[in-house]
Amino acid sequence: MRREIKFRTRYTNVGFITEQFTGAKDRKGTEVYEGDIIAGVNGSINGFGLKFSMEIKWIDNLYRFNIPSFGTDRDSTHWWEVVGNTIDNPELIENINEKYKQEK
Repeated sequence: MRREIKFRTRYTNVGFITEQFTGAKDRKGTEVYEGDIIAGVNGSINGFGLKFSMEIKWIDNLYRFNIPSFGTDRDSTHWWEVVGNTIDNPELIENINEKYKQEK
């Protein structure tokens, strides 16, 4: 299995920050990096989607990123997409659930 190893580097008020590519893409084909914030729907019950959001992080003891194992199929009731990242959109960490409810 071939896996591409990529990084993105951003400059912030505390200096340069490097984030690793997770190897995953969201339902729109956007590459997912460490520090990205994703939001989506984890299925539905009687037509009401179960919304969630989370920051992508490395899990040391599992040796992997906390990427959902569902949701890359565009026609699925289980889906997620990148909506920002912790550097460019720090406000999303606190208020993404409320914002996402208003958009859907």
